Amino acid sequence: MIKNLEIEQLVKDTGEEPPVFDEYQDTQQQDDGRQYRPVKGDLVDELAAKEINTRGTDLPILRLGDGFYLFGTRRIQVKATGGKLMVKAQGGLSSFGEFIETHDELEIAKVNDLIKKGQWD
Repeated sequence: MIKNLEIEQLVKDTGEEPPVFDEYQDTQQQDDGRQYRPVKGDLVDELAAKEINTRGTDLPILRLGDGFYLFGTRRIQVKATGGKLMVKAQGGLSSFGEFIETHDELEIAKVNDLIKKGQWD
């Protein structure tokens, strides 16, 4: 940890004030490896990442290919339509956010059950 004297010396040397973080900002800045990282240049994946990281979930989400994801145990297709991110799964369409809200807890339970049975990596 940097001592106050070291900070004061850095301010004198650089002429810049150090950034001030409150506790909330500091925790938001941490990357604990659980943030979904999109494929750069893939608009759908970047929009999906923003939605996933904003909502937060403990569910493993894996990009399978262009627009296809493994959402826990479910394979879904995600599209950007009319400025919205939509999910096509089991013959229906819903917004990506609604899909996460509706299926997140059930998929977490399924994954946890598979982990207990030793059937999930």
